[in-house]
Amino acid sequence: MNWKPLKLLLSTSLLIAAFGHHNEVNSEVAERANTKEYGTFYFTKTLPSLHTYAMSRNSNTEFAVAIMTPTQIKEDKIGILYPSVMWINCKDGRIRFNSMEKPPAKDAAKGLTENMKTMAIGFCQLHKSEWKHSHW
Repeated sequence: MNWKPLKLLLSTSLLIAAFGHHNEVNSEVAERANTKEYGTFYFTKTLPSLHTYAMSRNSNTEFAVAIMTPTQIKEDKIGILYPSVMWINCKDGRIRFNSMEKPPAKDAAKGLTENMKTMAIGFCQLHKSEWKHSHW
């Protein structure tokens, strides 16, 4: 796996987290510099979230994605929300993630895993329809 996109993604996610509540407002701007390779998607339905993504240079089906949701863990001393980070292979459905989301009280591991799967599927479907490609 090429680590450059992941480093870029983590740097970008830190910027998103640093600006706190501004990330939701700025994500709804109509003219964004999104491309097939890099960009941001804002989901408002099922699981409200902001996804910042970078496509792998080695594969057009693999993405590094930083995710901000209303339930992210927050550093109380400085007020920074920590993003969850996900690696997705949209072709075969494999995902790896590090969730920084507050777990639901009941069945925490199962609930977080289902949420991350739902977000990964939603990301892949939106990317495919937004950029009208058939890579997977």
